[in-house]
Amino acid sequence: MNGRERALRALKRQPVDRTPIYSNFRTPKAIEFLTGMKFEDDPFAATVAAYRRLPIDMTKEIMIPVTEAPPGCRINPTGYGIMRDKHDVDSVEQFVEAVRKFPTFDEQRRDFDFEGEVDSLKEWFDHQQGAVGDTTLVTGRMGGCFDPSYDRFGYMTFMTALVDEPGAVEACIRYFAGIRRLEAEVFVEAGCSEVIWYNDDIAHLGGLLVSPDIMRKIWLPHITWAVTPLFDAGIFVVYHSDGDLRMIMADIADAGFKGLHPLEPKANMDPVDLKPEWGEKFVLIGGVCQVSVLPFGTEDEVRADVRRLLDGAAP
Repeated sequence: MNGRERALRALKRQPVDRTPIYSNFRTPKAIEFLTGMKFEDDPFAATVAAYRRLPIDMTKEIMIPVTEAPPGCRINPTGYGIMRDKHDVDSVEQFVEAVRKFPTFDEQRRDFDFEGEVDSLKEWFDHQQGAVGDTTLVTGRMGGCFDPSYDRFGYMTFMTALVDEPGAVEACIRYFAGIRRLEAEVFVEAGCSEVIWYNDDIAHLGGLLVSPDIMRKIWLPHITWAVTPLFDAGIFVVYHSDGDLRMIMADIADAGFKGLHPLEPKANMDPVDLKPEWGEKFVLIGGVCQVSVLPFGTEDEVRADVRRLLDGAAP
C-alpha cells in the first residue's frame, strides 16, 4: 500500500496496513541527515527525498525556505514564511476606517482572475504531487478568516475592536471569508485534491482567544459559507487550529469539517482523551507533543508516546 492510498483510505475510515504519518517536514539538518544531500544546493529536491525516505504519507505542502520577502515584509525566524514589518493600522479607529474600504463580495469576484487561479493551482499540484508521486498525498491548503486579521491589523487592535467595534470585526471576517470562498471554488474547478487543509488559529493552550458565543455569532457562519463549495463537492476538509478547541468542536463538526489537527496534548487536546467522544465526528490527526516530547524526549520516550497514541486512538 503506497502512502497516498494509505492516507485516503484512513480518512475514509477504511482498513490500512499501518497508521498513516502526517508531517509538514522542513528541518534542513534533519533532511541532510536522512538523505545525505546538501540542503542548500536544492532545498526542494532534498525535502522531497526526505519525504520518500521517512516515508511521509500525507502533507499539506512540501515547503522550502523563503529567500526573498516582498516590500514591507521580512523573512520570519523559521525561514519558511514572511512577517509584516508593520501592521496596517495603529488604532481601533484606523481599523474601522480600513474595514469600511473593503470591497464587497461581488466586487471581489469581479476582480478575481478565476481562470488564472485555476491554472496556477493545477501547476502547483503538478509540481508538488508529481515530485513525491504516490509516496505522499499532497493536500490543498487554505488560509483562514480569523487569524489573518490579527496578523494584518495587530493582535491588540483586533481584539480590542472585538469589544468596541464588533460590527467592524465581523465585516473584516466577512471580507476574508469572501477570499476563501473564491479559493474554495477554484479548488473545486481545478479538481486536483480530494483533501483540503483549512487553517485558522482561534485558540491558545488555555482555550479560545474569544468567547465561544462571539465566535458562533461573527465567525462560524462566515467560515461555513466560505468552505461550503468544498463540502458540496464531497471534498474532505481538515480544520487546523492550535490550542484548546473543545468549547467549539461540536460547532466545527456540525459545520461539516471531517478532520481535526494538530491536537496539542498540552492544550487538553490529547487524541486518546478525545477519541471516545469525538472519534466518530472527526478523523483525529496529530497528537505527538511538539513542546516537550519531540524536541526534548529521548528516542525511547518518543517511541513510547507514539505507541500510547496508536494504542489509544488508532483503532
